[in-house]
Amino acid sequence: MINLIPKLEYPILKKQDNIIYTKDGRAYSLYAMNPQVLKMNDAYGEDRFIKDLAEFINQIGLPTHYMVIPKSLDIKERHQKLKDSFNGEFADIGVKYIDRATEILDYELQDAVEYLFFIAIQLPKPKGTTEFVKSTKKAFSKFTSTLSKVVSLQEEKLDKDITHHYKHEEEQVYATIKGKLNCKKATTQEINYLEYRPFIRGQNKEVTSEATESIINVKKAGYIKLTQLDEESWCSVLPVVSLPIDMTYSKWVFALQQLPFPVEMHIRADYKNIEDDRSEVIRVKRKFKDQDSQIAEINEDEDSLVSEGRVILADLENQIKNEGQRLARTNISFVISDKTKEGLDEKIRDLKNFCKDSSIQIIQPLSDQLHLFHQCLIGSRIHLRDWEHPLSPEALAESLFGISQKVGNNIGFYLAKNLTDGSTVKTSLKPVFFHPQFGNQRIEGAKTRSLHFMVLGPTGMGKSFLVKNLWFYSTFLGTKILKIDPKNETESKLKEALKSFSKEEYSEFHEFVSKINFISLTHENKDKGKLDPLRFLTGIEAEDTAVTLLESLAKVQDTERQISNAITEAVQHVTRSETPGLLKVVEELKKNKNEIVREVGIQLEGFSKSALGGLLFSDGTSQSISLDKQVNIIQIQNLDLPKSEVDPKTYNRSQHLSVCTMIPLAKFTTKFLRNEVKGTLKLAIFEEAWALENTVQGTALIKEMLRTGRSLNCGCGIVTQSAKDYNEQDVKEQVGVRFAFRAEDPREQQDVLQFFDLPVNEENKAMLANLEEGQCLFRDIYGRTGIIGVDVLFNEWAKAFNTVAETNATEVSI
Repeated sequence: MINLIPKLEYPILKKQDNIIYTKDGRAYSLYAMNPQVLKMNDAYGEDRFIKDLAEFINQIGLPTHYMVIPKSLDIKERHQKLKDSFNGEFADIGVKYIDRATEILDYELQDAVEYLFFIAIQLPKPKGTTEFVKSTKKAFSKFTSTLSKVVSLQEEKLDKDITHHYKHEEEQVYATIKGKLNCKKATTQEINYLEYRPFIRGQNKEVTSEATESIINVKKAGYIKLTQLDEESWCSVLPVVSLPIDMTYSKWVFALQQLPFPVEMHIRADYKNIEDDRSEVIRVKRKFKDQDSQIAEINEDEDSLVSEGRVILADLENQIKNEGQRLARTNISFVISDKTKEGLDEKIRDLKNFCKDSSIQIIQPLSDQLHLFHQCLIGSRIHLRDWEHPLSPEALAESLFGISQKVGNNIGFYLAKNLTDGSTVKTSLKPVFFHPQFGNQRIEGAKTRSLHFMVLGPTGMGKSFLVKNLWFYSTFLGTKILKIDPKNETESKLKEALKSFSKEEYSEFHEFVSKINFISLTHENKDKGKLDPLRFLTGIEAEDTAVTLLESLAKVQDTERQISNAITEAVQHVTRSETPGLLKVVEELKKNKNEIVREVGIQLEGFSKSALGGLLFSDGTSQSISLDKQVNIIQIQNLDLPKSEVDPKTYNRSQHLSVCTMIPLAKFTTKFLRNEVKGTLKLAIFEEAWALENTVQGTALIKEMLRTGRSLNCGCGIVTQSAKDYNEQDVKEQVGVRFAFRAEDPREQQDVLQFFDLPVNEENKAMLANLEEGQCLFRDIYGRTGIIGVDVLFNEWAKAFNTVAETNATEVSI
C-alpha cells in the first residue's frame, strides 16, 4: 500500500468481513445504507426519519464516519447485464437497440452519478493494558507480512482473541444501527470500492487495488493532482467552516445531491462525556453573555440570529442535563473532482455559491489538502480539528443523510428522467431505469410481488406514448404480449413511421414491425363472431360472460328479473349444443312466449346486424383468434368510444355498442393470461379501460384481470383515465407499478394521491395539476414515488409513438 507522507501512513492493515483493522490498533465496522425516498410533501414521514436518525446518532456514542459517495452509473455494465436476459424472437433486435442506447446515454449522462451512503463506526477496543494493544498491533503486522510464513501459537491465539472481540462488538453495533436505520453490512466489494476510489477521483478508470498506485501531487496550493499511467485528474477537499445557527429544515446532504456535478461528502463525528458537553454549552453561553454586554454598550438591538441561537442553546442545555443527550463533534468536508483544473475551479465556485445560499460557509485550504485527503480515507484519524462543529443529534439528522430521490430499478431499460427536483428532461442527470419483469421476484426491499402496472391520466398527456415504450422494451425479454387497441391506430402509426426511416439505415426497426401479429377485426365475413364469448370460452365462464354481454347490450335493469332469467335460460340451452353461438341465443329469445322477452331478442338481433355487432354474434362456426406469435395486437374497426366524462345514460346506439364490445375483449385478455406457456412471461395491455369502469360488470372484469395475472405471474397493463375505482386496498395491492399523468379535477387529484399512498395535501394537489405533457407521477416496486419525464431515445420510436396528428397549422404573433 501507499504511504502518503511519514505522518500520514496509509491506515488500513487488514479487512475481514465488514470490519477493517488499522495499523494503529483500531477497528471499524462498515455499513451500507439503503437510500430511502420520502413520500412527496410528507412532513410526518420526514420528521419520523429525522427522529430515527437522531436517536441513532445519540445512542451510538462511538466515533463515526458518515460518507456520501457519488458513483458513476456505468451504463455499459448495466446494459450488458440487461442484454444477458434477452430471449425470444426479438432478442437480436433488442441487442442492437440497447447498443444504440448505450452510445447515446454514455454521451448524455457522462456526468451522471448515483449516491451511495456508508457509515463506518470505530469499535470499542479490548479492555486491558497498553501492552495488550501493542501486542495486537504486532500480531496484525505478523499476520499480514509477506515475509512471515510462520506465526507463533501465542500470536495466533491472540489474533483470534482480537478478531473475536471485534466481531462481538460489531454485532452489538449492528443491532443498534439496524434498529434505527435501513442498512446492511457492507460487502467486500463495497469496502474495496471505498478504499480504492479516492485515488482515481475524477477519472474513468475501473476502481481496483491498482488505483492506489496513483501519484498524489499537492504542489499546487489548494489542489490535489492524481496521476495514473494513462490518466490524470484534479480534486480539492473543502471543509465546512460555519453552519447555520438553526439547522432545522436545512436538508443540506439531500440538497447537495441536486447539483449538476458530483459532490462527495464526509462527516466525521466524535463524542465526549456528558460533562464535557455541558462545559461546551456553558462556554457558548458565556460567549452570548459577552455579546450582550457589547450590545448594551453600543445601545443596539439584539440580532435576530443571536436571539434565535439563545433559544436553541437553552433547549440543548436542557436536553443534555435532563435527557442525557450527546453532542456530536463533527468535521464536515466536501470533495470535488474533475479531469481538468479549470473544470474543478468552475465546480468549486458553483458549490460555494450553493452553500452560501444555504448559510453554509466552506473554504479551500491552501496547505492542508493532503491532511484533508487522508482524513477522508476509511479508517483514518481526524488530523485537523480546526473546523469542528458541536451539533446536537437532531441538528445533524436534519441533513437528511440517507435520503435520495432515486426511483426505478438498478438494471433495466432507460425509461425517463427523474424530475422531482424541478429539472427538465434536457437538464436532468437522473435517469430512471425500469425492468418490467422484476415485480414478481423476491427482491430485497420490494413492496410488491406483482407484474401489473397501471397508467392514469387524461387524453393527450402521454399515456399511449409511455405504454408503447414499455411494451416495445418488454419484447426483448421474450415476453409474450397481447395488446388490445380500441383506437385502431397502432399498426397505422408504425407503418407510417416505416416510411420515414429507410430499411437500410434502420433495419432493426423494420424487422421489429415485421414480427408483430396485427389482428384487425373488421365487418368482413372472415371476422364475424370472433368476439363471441361462447366461441372462445367454455363452461360457466362462457355462460356468465354471454349473459353479462347480452344484458349490457339490452340495458336490462336489476328489477327486470324476468328478462334476465330468460336470457340466462337461453344461454344455458344454447351452450349444450355442439356449436354454440350468440345468434342461436337470439333465436331462442325471439321464440319466447313473453312478448317483452321477444322484443329484447329482436333488439339484440338488430345489434348483431351492425358492422361492429357482427364481431359479437356467431352462428357457431366462427374461428377463434390466433395468438401464435410473440407480439399480438388486436385492433377493432368501427369502435365509437365516448369520452370518459360522458354520462353513460346519454350514450347513443353506436357508443353503447362500442362500450359493450369491451366486455368480451376483457375476457379474451384474461384467457390469454391464463394460457400457460412454460417458462414464458406474458403481458396483456388493455387500453381505454375506463369504458369498462362505468359498469359494475366491467369493473369486476378489470379486477378479475388483475387477480388472474397475479396468480399466474403474468403482467397486466391497465390504461385508464381515473383512479376512482382502484382505491380499494385489495385492488391497490395487485398493482405493482403505477403511473399518473396530470390531474386537474380536485376529486381526481385526491383519488390519485390515495392510489399512490401519498399525503392528500395542497402541495401534492398542486404538483399533480402542474404536471406538463410527458411528465407523470411514478411509483416503483419499492414503493418509491417521484416525478418523471418520459424520454424515448430513438427517433423512429418517437415517430411511431406520437398519436397527435401532424398539421400545417402554425402559431403566429399578433
